[in-house]
Amino acid sequence: MINKEKFLRAKLKDFQHIYEQTGEIYEHPPDRGGPREKAVRDYLKFHLPKKYGVTTGKILNQNGLLSRQIDVIIYDALNCPIIYSENVGEEYQIIPADSTIGAIEVKSIVNNEAMKNIFTNMNSIKEVIGDKHKVMSGFFGYSTPIFKTEDEVDSYLYNMESLFNKDPLKKFLKIGCILPNRNVKVVGKIMKTTPCFLFIRENIILDSTITKGKEFKIHNFPKFMESDPEVILSLYMLFLIDNLNRWKPRKYSMMSYNIQFGKTS
Repeated sequence: MINKEKFLRAKLKDFQHIYEQTGEIYEHPPDRGGPREKAVRDYLKFHLPKKYGVTTGKILNQNGLLSRQIDVIIYDALNCPIIYSENVGEEYQIIPADSTIGAIEVKSIVNNEAMKNIFTNMNSIKEVIGDKHKVMSGFFGYSTPIFKTEDEVDSYLYNMESLFNKDPLKKFLKIGCILPNRNVKVVGKIMKTTPCFLFIRENIILDSTITKGKEFKIHNFPKFMESDPEVILSLYMLFLIDNLNRWKPRKYSMMSYNIQFGKTS
């Protein structure tokens, strides 16, 4: 019988090895991004149900508007016509907005600068998709910054919570994970392990004892929290699949996309 804990630990070590190996092989930081992004796509392709396609590229709407380049696009693999596909060198596809289910940005180290870039890319998706078409977006972080003290972990946690509370994409950015860095020698105050983090948005209900009145529902309440390295990947996949399963297919004509294809904005 497979030891579940050993299996999950092995998958985490795979990502940590990719992060460290690409850091040693590629001299320039931008060159490291491609292999790291591909590793995440390969992981999702293997673990998501086959009805979900996984690729990288851009999203196109029926008005001819293209999104920015997105690291991971999750789409309806059973019904999605691929508008454009390039497999010479790096994979690249253009996916119709009506078939787009999710989008994930991959970052090496998740800090303020990385989050601003994530918000910018997600905004470009929102402009293409519109408000009526629901798409799940998220991020995958290979590493935290290098923490030297427990206070730095607390400061990072507080800073990231503030970012998500101010985030204008409250109905859009749903999940995220940040894996532990093996060079960090301090532990978090909550989990007592090498710090790693999960981000989720969910609806919560405050009961009458808290509100001192009627029950109160908060939509898309952001939670950024420490996680256990042993289960962070499995939790991330559970939240991801749960969000993806809320998507409902839409009927649309490809004629509109073919007419608009080639437009830029």
